[in-house]
Amino acid sequence: LKWPPAVAASPDGTALVCDFGGNRLVRFAGDGTSSVVASSLGGPIRVAVDRDGSAIVTAISPPRIMRVLMNGTVIPLTTFASSSQRPFGVCIDPDRSILFTTDLAPALRRLDPNTGLVTPIAVGAPLRLPQGVSLFPNGDWAVIDGITEERRQIEEGL
Repeated sequence: LKWPPAVAASPDGTALVCDFGGNRLVRFAGDGTSSVVASSLGGPIRVAVDRDGSAIVTAISPPRIMRVLMNGTVIPLTTFASSSQRPFGVCIDPDRSILFTTDLAPALRRLDPNTGLVTPIAVGAPLRLPQGVSLFPNGDWAVIDGITEERRQIEEGL
């Protein structure tokens, strides 16, 4: 691995790691062996595992979100026209929509994986450099900001 910025646990007990410098997604088994799931991903920066075992990966060059199947198939979900719109942190809501932060154009957004529709949840202040997102049990979202070094709680339903 070269500059691994993210890891996610898979339902089958393996770990999926974004290898930014190697430009790939790598799978680690419990015994420590590894295999490349997919390569040429364009700077994978974060990963989340969907209920079906596929990986949702954000990449920065070009800025996009993709689904990676464990057989190596890469399915583009959305690509952004501007590098300032690059997706960064990612997680999956219980309804299987994809939540992601855009760090350079500070926002938390939702991607419908069936339609490709991207909708804003929270844009701008107080977010300054949102880099991570996760779910609270009550449905709210936790967003980590890289400039303020704070966790912001964004209420579900906004």
